[in-house]
Amino acid sequence: MRITSEDILVEPLLALVAQQWAALGVAVRANEPPAAVLDLEALLWCTLEVGRYESRLFDEVVDWIELNHRHILVPRLRQIGPAEEDVRWRILCAIARRLQRGAVGRPWGSLADTCRREIAAGEKTEGLFLGEAGVPPEAVRVRDPDFAACGLIRSAFETRGLSAAPGLHLPAAAVLRAKAVFGADARAYVWVALLTREGDLQSGISERTGYGEVVGRILKGLVESGICRVEQRQTAKWYALVDREAWRDVFQLSEFIPPWPNWIRLFRGLVRLLRTWAKCREAGASEYLFASELRKAFVEAREDIAGGGIAVASPSPELYLVDEFPRRFEAYLGELFSKSLFLD
Repeated sequence: MRITSEDILVEPLLALVAQQWAALGVAVRANEPPAAVLDLEALLWCTLEVGRYESRLFDEVVDWIELNHRHILVPRLRQIGPAEEDVRWRILCAIARRLQRGAVGRPWGSLADTCRREIAAGEKTEGLFLGEAGVPPEAVRVRDPDFAACGLIRSAFETRGLSAAPGLHLPAAAVLRAKAVFGADARAYVWVALLTREGDLQSGISERTGYGEVVGRILKGLVESGICRVEQRQTAKWYALVDREAWRDVFQLSEFIPPWPNWIRLFRGLVRLLRTWAKCREAGASEYLFASELRKAFVEAREDIAGGGIAVASPSPELYLVDEFPRRFEAYLGELFSKSLFLD
C-alpha cells in the first residue's frame, strides 16, 4: 500500500466512525458495533473532519442529528472542541443553522448564533467535501444556504429521515443511558468513567470526560453520599464505586462492563495525522515527503493516540529513517484500527 493512498488512513477512519454512528442509529452499513462505550461529542468532532471525505456518511449523520439532537450536549461540544479558528466550528455552525430552522431549542440556537459567520462579498469560500467526494465550488449549481452562509460550498440537500433513535440498552450507548438516569450534564460522564474502570484518579476521570474542576465537586458529593469511596495514593486521590456490580445491573450490562476508551484523545491524534496527510495530498507531495511529514505529525500525535487506551505498541519514529517509516506506520495503523473496530 502506498502511503499516499486513502486506504492507509482515510478509509479505516471512515469505517471506524461509521461503525460507531451505526451503533447509535445512523442509516449506514458498517461493521458490528464494538463492545465499548462510545463518546458522542468526541465522535461528532471527528466526523466533522473525516466525514468531509464521504458525503453519504456526512449527510446521514446530519439526518441523525435532526432526529436525536437532544442526546448531544452542546456545552460539552464547546468544552472539548478545537480552537475557534478550526473549520469544524463553521461546519457545526452550518448544522446548527439548519436545526434552528426546525425550532430545536436554545442550545443549538445559541450555537448557531455564536458561531454564525456570514461571508462577505469576495471573501474566500471552500468546498465542504474533500478527496474523491469533493466537487469544485464553481461546479455547484444550487448551493445549500446554511453551509454557504458559513463559507462552505455544497449542493443543497434534503435528509432521508431514515435514522433511528439510539438503543439506550446497548453497551455503546451507556453514556446516553447515564444522561437519562442522572441528567444531561457532567455527572453522567463521571458516572460512566467510574463504572467502566475499577477506579481512577480525579485527573484520569477529568481527562476521559473532558471536564475540569466540576469533576472534583461531583466526586466529593458521591463520596459524601456513600456511593463512591476514595483512597489517598501518594499525592493524589483514587476514586471507585462502592458497589460497581450493582450499577452494572442498573445500566443493563448483564454480561460484562465494557471499556470506555479515551475517544477524545484518540480522535484528536488521528485528526492531526489526517490533516497532515491531506495537506501533503493537496500539495502533490512525493512519497518521500509524505513519509517525512507524516513521521513528524506522528511524533506530535502519538501521545494522544496512545492516551486513547487502545492496546497497540507505538513505534518510535525518531528511531527510523524516513524510508523505513511507511511500512512500520502502515502496520501500526492497521493494528490500531483493527482493535478499535473490534474492541472486546
